Amino acid sequence: MAKEIEKYNKESLLEAITSIKQIIAENKMALLQSANAIIIKTYWEIGKRIVEIEQDGKVRAAYGSNLLKKIAIELTEEYGSGYSERNLAYARKAYVLYPDYNILQTRLQNLSWSHLCLLTGVEEEAVREWYFQTAQDESWGCMMS
Repeated sequence: MAKEIEKYNKESLLEAITSIKQIIAENKMALLQSANAIIIKTYWEIGKRIVEIEQDGKVRAAYGSNLLKKIAIELTEEYGSGYSERNLAYARKAYVLYPDYNILQTRLQNLSWSHLCLLTGVEEEAVREWYFQTAQDESWGCMMS
């Protein structure tokens, strides 16, 4: 391998390797952003469906049905982790807070499901909006608060 590398101009080889690494890094980032968008949309749709089931055509949901627990057991058994009762509660709350997916998608752009879970606990809309904007502007990670 070392002899093969010697055949090439070291400067042009270094330049090629650097540009290849940049391509890999950019595409990894695009993949992560796409995966985050799909994860958020999946959980948002799950939350929407849970609200529809809870309300069963009524304006308000019936309480005490243990619906989330029952769904969590079934989904976790079939699909593994990620569908705990807590995560389903986050999905439900995300839908309740943002029933228009297009608005949610615009606000989240480069943020993750973890960001959205954190924000479901914030009651004041102005505070959530500040967080969305600041997290995006400053590229905060999921654990920032």
